[in-house]
Amino acid sequence: MKDTYKRPEADGQPPDPPAWQKIIRPDGRVVWAPNRLMKAEQLDLLYNLEAMEVEFEHATGGIKGSNVLKNALRHAGNRYFFQLDLQGAYGQVDLSLLAHKLYGLGFQQPFGEPEEIFDRLNDFSRPPDGDGLIQGGAASPLLFNLYCLDLDIEIGKYCKGQGMIYSRYLDDLTFSSPDHAFRTQDAIGRDKRRTIRDIIVRHNMSINESKTRSQDLQRGPVTITGVQINVNGKLQLATRYLRHARSELRRMVMESPDIKDAVQYASGLNGLLKAVRDPDRPMSEDEVALYLEVQDVLVTYGADLADRF
Repeated sequence: MKDTYKRPEADGQPPDPPAWQKIIRPDGRVVWAPNRLMKAEQLDLLYNLEAMEVEFEHATGGIKGSNVLKNALRHAGNRYFFQLDLQGAYGQVDLSLLAHKLYGLGFQQPFGEPEEIFDRLNDFSRPPDGDGLIQGGAASPLLFNLYCLDLDIEIGKYCKGQGMIYSRYLDDLTFSSPDHAFRTQDAIGRDKRRTIRDIIVRHNMSINESKTRSQDLQRGPVTITGVQINVNGKLQLATRYLRHARSELRRMVMESPDIKDAVQYASGLNGLLKAVRDPDRPMSEDEVALYLEVQDVLVTYGADLADRF
C-alpha cells in the first residue's frame, strides 16, 4: 500500500517571491497551494494572530484543540436541529473591514495601522484572481473566525435567550434545541429561523439555501459537519465524510509541498476514528479503508504517530 504514496520529485526551487499555485479539484472546487515563501508568510501571520489569544465561544473550526467531533458533541443530547451554510464564505470577507476589526482587537504590532494590515492581507491572504480570503491559506480559518466574531456574538446571545445551542464550524452553522427548550416551544420554528437569517443578512453574509436543513432526531439520524448523531445518541463519522477525508488525504500526500501537512491531517483523522469507535458496532468498509490509509501515511512519514499492533 505504501507505493500509493510515492511523492513526485520537485522540479527545482520554488519562485523567489511568495506565490500561490491554483489547483482545481475533481469536483470543480478551487484551492490554492502556497510555495515555501508564501507558506512562511502565512505561518508568520497565523503566529501573530494566535498571539492575540482571542477567545471564541461559538467557533469550532480552525481552532486549536477543536475538530468536527467536538463541534457535534456540543449538540449531542438535543432533539431539534437547524443547519445553515454560508454561501462562498471566504469570498464574502471584506478585507478592509477585516483589517479594521483586527486593529480593534489589538492587532497593531507588528503590522501597524488598519491600512498597513489591509496591505498585508491583500498581499498574502487574497486569492490572485478573486476577492476575500484565499482557500488553502494556513491563516485563513482563523482570519475568518475573527471576521465572524461579531456575528457569532449576536447569534449566540439570541440563541441563549431561546434555549438553543449554537456553534459555527467555519461556514457551517448549527443550532439545536432539547425536548424541553427554555421558555419557548421545543422545535426551532419559523420565527426563530427567520430571526437567525436576519442576523446573518445584517452582517452582510449570504446563505446557501440548498444546504439548509431543519431536522428532528426522533425521525432519523442527524449529520453535523461529517459526524452522524444516531437516534440512540451514539456518534459515528458519516460515509460522505469518510470518503472525502480519504480523498483529501491522498491529495495532500501527492500534492502538498510539505509532507508534514499530510501527517498532521492523518494524525487528526486517526484521533477522530478512535474517538467514535464503538465496540458494539463493527467498523464499516469506509471506516476500515480510511483507517488503513491513515496508518499507512503515519507509518511511512510519521512512524511515531501510528497505532501499535
